[in-house]
Amino acid sequence: MRYDASHKEETRKRILASASQTIRLKGPDGVGVAKLMSEAGLTHGGFYAHFKSKEDLVAQTITEMFETTLIHLTRTLANGTPSQGLRLYIDLYLGRDHRDHPETGCPMAALSGDVARMDAAGKQAFGRGLSMMHQVITEHLEQIEPKSVDTASLAKSLTSEMAGALAMARATFDDEQAESILASSRRAVKERVGLF
Repeated sequence: MRYDASHKEETRKRILASASQTIRLKGPDGVGVAKLMSEAGLTHGGFYAHFKSKEDLVAQTITEMFETTLIHLTRTLANGTPSQGLRLYIDLYLGRDHRDHPETGCPMAALSGDVARMDAAGKQAFGRGLSMMHQVITEHLEQIEPKSVDTASLAKSLTSEMAGALAMARATFDDEQAESILASSRRAVKERVGLF
């Protein structure tokens, strides 16, 4: 039976959605092609109709993760004034729900430790996604900060601190310590951009 292009694209999206959760939780090495295809309701052989290799799947999944994250980021930043939108984003990003659900969270915190061991395609996909995140936050900061502030550097610094704090909060089994890490980072990031 032959399927049309829209069916193939829907199938690809289903595979990417399943891979996205697995990669966020277990890293790229935790993805098994046979298991992934089974979870998507497909046969192992059908994998190569959509991806050249497992590395290609990982790179495409990272691209998809960042695209989804950018949609969420843009919607969150659009709430209220520029300052209110950024405050909300910081609170959500460095919140308990994001900490407790890495399978649907930001790829920066979930994958930054794995990227160094990825092939070139995975690194490039991560780098492109990171650049897009920085660009969106830079443009948003330009609406808040005085013209004298280097908003591009500030955006890189803020995203790095937030992703690092989230990763550290996820790494500890001590709930009180995890909450302290998130609260400290929320406060520090907001203070740096005058959101208090």
